Amino acid sequence: MDSQVDDLRDRAWEEVVEAVNAVAPVVSGLAEIKKNPTKMRSKNFTSTEITIMVEEVERRRNVLFGPLKGPRLTQFHMYRAWEKVVEAVAPVVRGLAEIKKKIRDLKTRTKQKANAFKREARKTGGGENDAVPLSAAEQRVLSFIGNHSIEGIEGGVDTFRKEVSACKLALEI
Repeated sequence: MDSQVDDLRDRAWEEVVEAVNAVAPVVSGLAEIKKNPTKMRSKNFTSTEITIMVEEVERRRNVLFGPLKGPRLTQFHMYRAWEKVVEAVAPVVRGLAEIKKKIRDLKTRTKQKANAFKREARKTGGGENDAVPLSAAEQRVLSFIGNHSIEGIEGGVDTFRKEVSACKLALEI
């Protein structure tokens, strides 16, 4: 009878040790916890993919970014235009959401680089422009997003300047 009790006690102790060993890495922070272990990082866009994508978006920019007015241009037409861009770039590897995100990121980065280039050109003191010039793909992106995105509307009123000058007047008084 004592041998059976000893065996049960030994088995119970082994289960406790296994449970502690299973929990110990998590408690001590040694275990790597992943939110979504099945999601893999996708590969970077190649320069040819970016070039093709910019060409296709430029070709369809009125449908993709223009107003959807009337029965001739609807949400269906815009979605179909995005599908054609995906088909041209890499239909097997890239998805619609990934292409849209890349275009949005390209537009943002192009605006930032164009502003940095313009800012460097306006600096006093002369000399060379230290800003990195725009690539061919970025120049094409700039052509279809327009200069008004970088320079603002010509002849437009900057309402912030009035607010700032009004604040300065209020501080001086």
